[in-house]
Amino acid sequence: MKVMLSTTPMNRPGGDYNFHLKGARPSTGMVYLGSMLGEQGKFGFGRLTGVDVMLEEPNISEGRFLKSLNKFGPDIFCFTPYEFNLERSKELCALVKALNPNTLVFVGGPLATIAPEYVGKFIHADAVFLGEADFTLREVVNYLTRGGRLEKIDVAGVLPMKKGKPIETANSRKIQTLTQAEYRMIEPDIGLLAEVTKNAGYEKMDFAFSRGCPSKLICSFCQLPATGNKALETGKIIGILKQIKQIPGIKFMCFGDAMFGNGKDGAIRLMKEITREGISFDGFAAEWSLDMLLKAGEKGKREADLEMLNLMKQLHIGGEIGLESLSESQLVKFNKDNYTYEEIKRVLSAVKDQGIITSSGIFLWGFDTTCKEVIETIERAFDLAHSLRRVPITFIDGPVPYMGTVEYAKFMEARKNGGEEFEAALVLMNEYGLVKKTSSRDYPVTLKAPMPLQDMLLQQAIVEMSKMTEKMSFEGREYPPLGLFQMDGDGDEAHLLTMLLAIKKVASEGKYPQSKEVLEMANRALDSIGKNKVAGLLADIIESDLC
Repeated sequence: MKVMLSTTPMNRPGGDYNFHLKGARPSTGMVYLGSMLGEQGKFGFGRLTGVDVMLEEPNISEGRFLKSLNKFGPDIFCFTPYEFNLERSKELCALVKALNPNTLVFVGGPLATIAPEYVGKFIHADAVFLGEADFTLREVVNYLTRGGRLEKIDVAGVLPMKKGKPIETANSRKIQTLTQAEYRMIEPDIGLLAEVTKNAGYEKMDFAFSRGCPSKLICSFCQLPATGNKALETGKIIGILKQIKQIPGIKFMCFGDAMFGNGKDGAIRLMKEITREGISFDGFAAEWSLDMLLKAGEKGKREADLEMLNLMKQLHIGGEIGLESLSESQLVKFNKDNYTYEEIKRVLSAVKDQGIITSSGIFLWGFDTTCKEVIETIERAFDLAHSLRRVPITFIDGPVPYMGTVEYAKFMEARKNGGEEFEAALVLMNEYGLVKKTSSRDYPVTLKAPMPLQDMLLQQAIVEMSKMTEKMSFEGREYPPLGLFQMDGDGDEAHLLTMLLAIKKVASEGKYPQSKEVLEMANRALDSIGKNKVAGLLADIIESDLC
């Protein structure tokens, strides 16, 4: 029996990768699943007889991927679908089935765990795995190699599907989770990584040395808590890094963990050990929460932790620092109430002084955002951009309300209470590219960018913002379209300015109870930014390649 474990599809199956070959990277989850089909001595498992395993990458070359499918001829094809690529996942499943209708398609992951029947039906999968499938996939494959039939199986956390309908068993809905000890006992087969790297031509390795998130504050838009938090010990991470270092072609090493796996203390131990062992790549990348880069102390008075930053600088570790918002009240709503704006400034200033290459993501709004919070974020964003001379910050319209998250609950509550007004707003927002429905009447709505429903003035400002990007005038000059979703470089500041001017335009009409207060805030924000500075900024943007 042949099992192919695939990276999640990022665009149409087999097409050119969205962000160029250098952005492609393998899936750690699939490495673990494939490894569990082989020998695992600590569990007393031998290699499954008659089972061949292969990792594959569908996002780089259409010809190579199809050739690989035909040559390997998988009996089972596994991958993880998400909300953002449900349509692509459905197409990938159809492609696999077109080549061989008898190939079984298995899916899992956070969304599949939260909504297994929905995912199985939408994608036309043959089985959905709930929770962590390290042991259950091995059990299912072993059962099938012995002549078992999928529709007759009864394995905990495995929901077989037939013609879009689930085959319920006594155990099919039981979500599976690993203990910390079990997770650490699994020996990942780095040979699988070496093979897929050679075939796909990866230059960047992404390996998660933990699952879940170690933070005590779970972001309101995050699905990671579904499987709990567990992490590998430092010594095992070092061993895996040494094996990855031996794979030809790998230039960059990315830690695919929330908060660098073990949080601040674990990150410090790991960086010191990497330094001691002399493990090096052209560059490292990791994800950090902002409070990881602060010293211990009273909230609001903490300084940047120079020990952390020096270790990052020595190892050439860059990556993303999660900010989420520049408004303290919005941070509370995102459940990120563990740092202040002044602490954000201190950290970003220290990062810049150290010459560390990072980026930071900020949401402009969420489902319960107010105009005051948006304007506060805009003012502070300009403050950062000019006082720190353009520290890289990515501005995103808002968090996608992934199923099972707090933001999704807010979205569904608004949908329930909004009635016809809510549906009309969805249609209106869809006209301007802010909302994408990938579902039918029977399925939840998937959003590309959410809209705040608590504040009608802000909602209308977002629509107005979309109109203004078509043709924009300021200080008596007209400017060509800036692009609603321009997300980095000078476009960020244009994005913020457009938002601010849109809020001012809607507020000046005086239709809403808050109009006068919001108009005053918008004017103060424009004055604080400086009209001449803004006009000059827009002129620079127009002359750039971003338009």
